[in-house]
Amino acid sequence: MGADLHRQLGIYSRELVTLHLAGFWLGATWARRRHLEVWKFLAASAAITLLRTSRVAHGDCLVKLAMTS
Repeated sequence: MGADLHRQLGIYSRELVTLHLAGFWLGATWARRRHLEVWKFLAASAAITLLRTSRVAHGDCLVKLAMTS
């Protein structure tokens, strides 16, 4: 049962990270085109928060995901 839960959490974490990274990329692209410093700051803050939460929730999931991409 523990392995199944870990596998499900891993799948969920990957999908969640992908979704957040896609949102970050879209937000940063939009901000760069509009030259809005506030949006760049908010996008960077969101990315930092995501990194912190993901590390607490599921170890080094982002590092593993980045290494496989």
